[in-house]
Amino acid sequence: FDDINLQEVDSLPEEVIASLWYKAEAPRQGSPDSQEKSGGKSTALFVALAVLFALFALAIQPMFKEERDHQLPTEKKRGHGLLWAVFGFLLLAALAARLALAYQVEGYRVDINCFRAWSGRMASLGPTQFYEEGYFCDYPPGALLALWPIGLLTQALSPLGQGMSLLILKLVPILCDMIGAIYLFAFARKRLPNKAAAALSLLYALNPAALVNGAAWGQIDSLLALLMMLTASWAIRRQWKVAVPLFVVGALIKPQALLLGPVALFWLLASLIGRKEFGKQLKEFL
Repeated sequence: FDDINLQEVDSLPEEVIASLWYKAEAPRQGSPDSQEKSGGKSTALFVALAVLFALFALAIQPMFKEERDHQLPTEKKRGHGLLWAVFGFLLLAALAARLALAYQVEGYRVDINCFRAWSGRMASLGPTQFYEEGYFCDYPPGALLALWPIGLLTQALSPLGQGMSLLILKLVPILCDMIGAIYLFAFARKRLPNKAAAALSLLYALNPAALVNGAAWGQIDSLLALLMMLTASWAIRRQWKVAVPLFVVGALIKPQALLLGPVALFWLLASLIGRKEFGKQLKEFL
């Protein structure tokens, strides 16, 4: 823009629509210095968690070189009960950490208020009447369909306190994180020892970046990550009639999925060309 100026007015001109992207609240208690120290502590905590996470990732590397469980003698398979108990406990701990963060951390206020408004509008008007001229929404339809049940649940349970409202609003990324961890375990245990598959699942469930992005900040990138995980798993099995629709759904939720488009297209063409009767396979796929 070459010519911009700001001018204070007492009222809006006719045919002008203003959107409020934030909720006016009383100033939080505490001095700026105390708030800065609190933010510094949170940053230090997540840096420490990231270091522990990296050390855990390095520590489990030898597990991926072990024999598959069905190849082991019976005496070496003992102790799996303890493995499942620890694995289940840590998954529950990951879920509990997400619920606590979602309840206590407001997240990025602009996005949170947008998601709250959009989910409520979807619940009130439905998808066919959501978009209209003058109403601000920069998210594609797929993301709004994911917010639709959140709006319905919020309306059904209202009135809600601030913490419970935030928790419900962040249910989509929380559930997608946990479903992704369980699916990753189920997929990996067919190719890796049970210990390695469980460790890989926990790497996903306990990832500090996923905790901050979804449960704390309320972003829906976890839904996109789950869809890309499903896309890749079906592509590995060369089930393109399933993988491609999943990829398209992901792009309809967040266009960032298109960044993987060139890789996916190359993978698809290489897979089809490598098969016999390439023309017939391509025709069936199209």
